[in-house]
Amino acid sequence: MSSKRILLILSIFLIFTMLISACNAAETVVEEPAAEEPTAEEVEEQEEEIPTEEPTEEPTEEPTPEQLTLTILHSISPDDAKAAVFDEIIAGFEENHPNISVEVELVPDDEIVVKAETAYMGGVEQDIILMNYPHLTENWIKDGLTIDLKSYLEEWGLGDTFYESAIEGYMTEDGQLPALPMEGYNWPIWYNTAILEEAGVEVPPKSMEGLVAAATQIRDAGYQPFSTGGSDWTGARFYMLMLSAYMPVEEVNSLFQEGGYMDSSAAMEATEQFVAMRDSGFFADDVEGLEFSSMNALFFGEEAAMMHAGSWSYAETPEDLVEDVYLGGLPLPEGSPRDNPVMFGGFGAKAVHVTRNGGENLDAVKTFVQYLFQPDVFVPFVNEAGMIAPVKDLPVDESAVPHLFADSLALPERTELGGSADSVPSEIGDPWIAVVTDGFIPGGMSAEEILTELDALYESLNE
Repeated sequence: MSSKRILLILSIFLIFTMLISACNAAETVVEEPAAEEPTAEEVEEQEEEIPTEEPTEEPTEEPTPEQLTLTILHSISPDDAKAAVFDEIIAGFEENHPNISVEVELVPDDEIVVKAETAYMGGVEQDIILMNYPHLTENWIKDGLTIDLKSYLEEWGLGDTFYESAIEGYMTEDGQLPALPMEGYNWPIWYNTAILEEAGVEVPPKSMEGLVAAATQIRDAGYQPFSTGGSDWTGARFYMLMLSAYMPVEEVNSLFQEGGYMDSSAAMEATEQFVAMRDSGFFADDVEGLEFSSMNALFFGEEAAMMHAGSWSYAETPEDLVEDVYLGGLPLPEGSPRDNPVMFGGFGAKAVHVTRNGGENLDAVKTFVQYLFQPDVFVPFVNEAGMIAPVKDLPVDESAVPHLFADSLALPERTELGGSADSVPSEIGDPWIAVVTDGFIPGGMSAEEILTELDALYESLNE
């Protein structure tokens, strides 16, 4: 076979092979029959068979409590046994309530009213004021400095916290509650039995006349007879107690509230006795310069035989003196309408006042007040500081309370209450004290001059 023929056959074979490959590579298109639409029942069954996934909720974070600041103005002196307890309560509160920080300001007791009222005028008063002197704060609600707390007793869960008499003692005539009572008190005469026995004096003296006569014996034994603060409120309160020994409680309270001293024969008799005691050396030397701290120092140092002081000083009494202290009342003069020696007492001491600014910060105020009056929080004031508490059902450790606190429980049997020292109108409270402190200056004002100046204060109220 010729080469040309062979080449022709190979070319035809190659072309044929390529055509076969092209046919095999082509895709065969198959036409599918049209699908039938599912019925409504089938669709419902299919939906029921498909599991439904529940939406997952993102975890939510608890809201962070708002950071609050609570401000407190108080007059608890560092020398007062209650000061350490109060500091511990503040620290415990902040630890238990980290979202509330407490800012505390301390001012002297005789400056706190002016401080609070001045701050109010500037719009910067603290949220809470801890103080006594109800007679100096009786207009604070009307003036807008503080708010009425009566409705908050129940709202804050405190309705059954206090002794009924403690709340009643703070209620105003028109039914408002200016403050929540924090501290009760009793205010007896303290007698150092060791000194009196050394001086040959009966313990306690049974009459005003016996009390006055004892001063000479006490001085002869080398001691000061009677310690009181002739330059501050302590001496003025002793003079008030003198008035209480000479007249019924209703009469002395009317005198404190309305005046009329020169018209009262009992007031004249009591003041003449006071002046005679002043000029005869009954009071400690330089009494006109003594005040709360120096008065206590004389008695606690066993330099004075007697003192007029309150329950707030029980815990401060030196341990080696405690057993020699007898608590009683002021002996009565001959012809007194009273049945027993007199002393002051009640629940009108330190209290919790909530200011206008506190009313705008009630969340913090409410939280603190509720914490403060919990029995286990409040009871150290009794166990450690010997405070007379207005709070019921406290877990008091009778073995831990100061001896004098325990002894004071017998005072209701030994004494009766004098007038209300807080009855003097607030507008003349400080001037009233000033008149009496002037009266402590030996050889100074006569009884008539003291009473005349006191009456003038009440007359100024009507001008």
